[in-house]
This record gives sequence, C-alpha cells and structure tokens, in this order.
Amino acid sequence: MEYHAECCFCDPEDGNMGPDELPLHSVHAPNRIRPSSYRALRSAVSSLARIDDFFCEKIGSGFFSEVFKVQHRITGQVMALKMNTLASNKANMLREVQLMNRLCHPNILRFLGVCVHEGQLHALTEYINGGNLEQLLDSDLYLSWSVRIGLSLDIARGLQYLHSKGIFHRDLTSKNCLVRCDSGLFTAVVGDFGLAEKIPDYSDGVNKQPLAIVGSPYWMAPEVLRGELYNEKVDVFAYGIILCEIIARIEADPDFLPRTEDFGLDVEAFENMVGDCPSAFFSLAVTCCNMSAERRPTFSDIVFSLEGMELQEETDKTIALGKNALKTGVPDVSPYRRRSSPCHHGNCIHQQQQQQQNSRIGRSQSDMLPPPSSSRRLCSALPLGSTLSPSDRTSTAANANCWTLPANPS
Repeated sequence: MEYHAECCFCDPEDGNMGPDELPLHSVHAPNRIRPSSYRALRSAVSSLARIDDFFCEKIGSGFFSEVFKVQHRITGQVMALKMNTLASNKANMLREVQLMNRLCHPNILRFLGVCVHEGQLHALTEYINGGNLEQLLDSDLYLSWSVRIGLSLDIARGLQYLHSKGIFHRDLTSKNCLVRCDSGLFTAVVGDFGLAEKIPDYSDGVNKQPLAIVGSPYWMAPEVLRGELYNEKVDVFAYGIILCEIIARIEADPDFLPRTEDFGLDVEAFENMVGDCPSAFFSLAVTCCNMSAERRPTFSDIVFSLEGMELQEETDKTIALGKNALKTGVPDVSPYRRRSSPCHHGNCIHQQQQQQQNSRIGRSQSDMLPPPSSSRRLCSALPLGSTLSPSDRTSTAANANCWTLPANPS
C-alpha cells in the first residue's frame, strides 16, 4: 500500500501489493479485466466496482450522502452503497474508506469495497437488515433488559476495538449504530466513520490546539460544545447518551431526554423515567455522561461492567425459568430471549400482542410521560467550522428554543 503522509489512516508498514495479488474482498465476477483507473486506486481500497455493476434500491439519504441497498448483477451479493453527494465531501469519503479498509471486528460495520462513479469514491459495506438503533427503540417491540444490555455491550466492544487502534469516532449516535437480525437474535454494529480521527496526544507540552467542533449536537460532549481540547472520552459521553436512549426508550432530543444548562445529563429528572432499570445499568449511563472527561470510564471498563451485568441477567432469568417450570411442569417459552428479533413476523406479532396487554412491562416508564414543558434544545447555530450529521441539520434548523453555544475560541 502506498503511504500518503497527509493521511492519518494509512500504514507505511503495509507495503505494496503485488501485480497478481487479489483484493481483500472481491465483489467482481471472475476473470473480469479492470481498467487502469481501477488499478491506480487499489493502493487505498480493497475492491473496486462500477455503479452499473449493481441493481440499486434507495433506502436512505442525508446531507452528505445517499444510501442504497445494492445487489451485484453477476454474483448476487447484497451490500449497502453509501454514495457521496457533495464534491466538497470527497476528501472525507476517501478518509472514511481508508479507515474502514483497516478495521475488522464483528461490532464494526464491515467494509467490502468501493464503487467509482463520476470521478468519486463511494463505500460498499455489508448490508445490515434491521435498521438503526434509534428506529428499534422507537418501535413497539418488547425489549427486555437483557436485550438492551446485550446491544449496549455490542456497541461498547466496537468502540473498545476502535480506540485500541488509536482512532475515535466523534459522531457516535443511535442513528450510526445499526442492528442486525440473525436467526432471531439482535446484534449491533457501529458505522459511519466520516468524522473519525486519530486520538490526540496532549502530553508533549507544546501549544495545544483544539480539534474542530464536529458531530451531532444531542450526543456531543460538553468540552466539544465549549470549543475546548477533547480526546476519545467524547465517544464515552456520546455512548452515555445512547445508554439513556436505550434505558428509557426515548429520543436524545432534550425535549425528551432531560439535560442541564451546561450540556450535561439531568440525572435527577432522568431517574424518574427509567422504570425498573437495573441499578448498575442506570449507574453506568450516569457515569459515562460525567461532565468531567477524566472521570468517564474507558470502553474496556464499560465492556467489563456490561459483561458482568449480562451474566447476572442470564443467571436471574435461568432461575426464574426454573421456578416457572417447577410450577407448571412446562418450560417458559416467551419473548424474554436475550435478543428477540423484529425480522420474524410471527415473533413480532406475539411481542406486539404481549405489549398491548401490558405496555408498562414492554417499555420504560418514559413511554407514558409527556415531554417536559420547559425543555431546551441544542441549537443549530454551532461555531464556525462545526459539522452536523445529516439528520441533525434538519431537526435542529426548525427549532426556535435552542441552547446557545459558545463562539469558537480564536
């Protein structure tokens, strides 16, 4: 691989590919001859394709890109295509492709190759069939605490891996966490690495300049919103907000998730919205949302804590099922499986019927609470140079009641 000094994601130790070396992931038909323009880009990507290689179905869009479910015309392979729609975002797309090509973890969205169209690169990734976490939490599906803890653990493991590679996400949201449905079980993967950056080292004592203010406002850490120095702990804060969404099954919008004037979590108000949430799970969310970056846990600590909670939930469930079997003589077959899936219609109908009978069991108490009357919003009037995710550009622009963010320090 050719090393580009200006790219923080290239590895100078990778070396060059041999003339006969096959791509890491191939989405091409056998014996296809690739033109020289394709070969010129193989130093930066795994595999190249053309837009007319695929049948395309648009499944989403945003400010910077459109997302398609695609199927290769010859191999039949199904993938997701993220098409960059802005020429000004071309450099970010290349950086995202270069980073994703180096990542390999079951809880990180798997990169498959690149589609070249009209002089631009567009990322091909695995297709995740369950939508995103925000959509799942907004659905009527019953989600037990073991399911919610399991999904939280998946996300934490993905971020633990990313940080171990010296990279932090900077735009971690429930929209960027995708949910896979496989054999009736849920798993979560982290995607959208367009704003990812090398973890900064502030220990050298030289003049330190803060990184750009980027991300999605509802999930942004206080130090980012204030234009201060920040590091990988901003991902932990964003993850804490996601935990709050998972626990209470509410939006991250401050109209629903109570926040403080200084961009923190209003713990006292939120505690009244969590229902029968396990205390350790609630405490983890609060700790991740600590106003002090130094006091937030690492993702290694988070994974360790969640693994303990998951084990406890499984133990409690086994004991409860055993008691029920002793009473009835028949094992309890219920939707309380660790990760019940929405992708099987029969299972979905059974879950919806149970929730209609007792909605208080199926979701947290937040479902019965109206939005706070004196709510505050994060404002779209971010400092110059800030970057919003596509969904937040729409949602924040229409709001009159906003948090006023500080000017970017000179």
